[in-house]
Amino acid sequence: MVHHDMNNCPDFIVLQQIYDNSVNYNFAPGVDVEALIDDRWWIGTIQAREFERQGEYNGSQLNSIEIKWENDPTNEKLSPWELQPRTPGRRNDTLSTAEDKELFGTYVVKMEDWPLPTGGPDVGRNTELAREYFLGKLNSAIQQLNRLPLLSPFQHPVNLRSFPDYADRVAYPIDLQTISERITHKYYRTLIHLKKDIQMIAVNATKFNQRASEITVDSKRLVQTLFHVLDTVNPPNASDYFYSLEEKPPSELTAYEQDLSLKIGHESTGNRTHRNVWMGDCRTACSQVLNEQAKELLRENEEEENTIDEILKNFEAKKYKSPNELLNALTELIQSCLNSYDRRHAKHRTLNTLNQMLDNTFKPIIEKFNRMANERTNNRQKRAAAINASSAWRNGHQQFKESTSRNRELRTRKSNINGEQIMRRSSRHHQEKT
Repeated sequence: MVHHDMNNCPDFIVLQQIYDNSVNYNFAPGVDVEALIDDRWWIGTIQAREFERQGEYNGSQLNSIEIKWENDPTNEKLSPWELQPRTPGRRNDTLSTAEDKELFGTYVVKMEDWPLPTGGPDVGRNTELAREYFLGKLNSAIQQLNRLPLLSPFQHPVNLRSFPDYADRVAYPIDLQTISERITHKYYRTLIHLKKDIQMIAVNATKFNQRASEITVDSKRLVQTLFHVLDTVNPPNASDYFYSLEEKPPSELTAYEQDLSLKIGHESTGNRTHRNVWMGDCRTACSQVLNEQAKELLRENEEEENTIDEILKNFEAKKYKSPNELLNALTELIQSCLNSYDRRHAKHRTLNTLNQMLDNTFKPIIEKFNRMANERTNNRQKRAAAINASSAWRNGHQQFKESTSRNRELRTRKSNINGEQIMRRSSRHHQEKT
């Protein structure tokens, strides 16, 4: 983001997933790291972690890591999301590639973010294929619809010279060209966000034009068409479907008003099961550390019973009961591969670095797993204690009621006895007087 000096406006934005991943590296003094600055890679060693004495940011991750660069005698403070563990073989002050930049800020797509329809393609756990399934269908549909002159108002950004008040009345401009460009650059991380952009075409048209105008109705048909393409396994030609909607009254074109609350894949941790949480964390960790180069190196040891592919397959099949078991399987495989190389061999050093990265990445996951397990145990104990306390209270309350009832009965009896005695004394006194 461009630097600014505005108050009450964020200076920068870090994706939640990238923030979580960088914090989970659990960077410690002595660890070699790398940073991508001004299109070049810089190598350094962590000198210290400092969470205090940061003024208004006291206790935060911001600038909590003190780095000593290989080419600079002075130390510098950076944040975890600006760093990553050093890549084996990376040299200081080397030019980065386009692939480096993309990998440095990669967002790992989740399957729940792109839920496939019933009867959709079988992509296994390949999240990129799941996303491409939707984006490919939508791109083809947009190309078909762009041939219709009727939809020209929605094909490109609104010309502000022709409509100078548009920006004042529409806060979030969107059009088919912008959506296509965002698809090309993999801007959309969830199906919901993609649909939100599509909806805004009709929302903006309704806001800027009269509700019953032709352009407003066409915008609703456009959104209805694109939603149908996304939701249908084998959608028809988009242009033909758009024209077929002319038979429907505008009141039935409701896709642009559909509630797209972020429910899929965005539950809080407390609403997900313990297994889903740690498996999701492990899946993200493996995608970070076990890139294709690392997997190929581990595949070279074909004699092992548990290959890297079998370990990951067993993980997805839920055969591991904890992140510890998954890490142990990976560590055993790496140790076996290490035995195949001399200590001075480059692959031996690479495997050692890989092993260290796995330990560092899995450490906070295991701590989180244990913490959640303890919380679940404590919650069960608290519920049991609450049930026991409630039961004890009910029993005590019942005993109190019974005791109160008996006391009331005794007081009634005493009252009756005393009344009878008073009546007898009064009767004798009356007789004596007479």
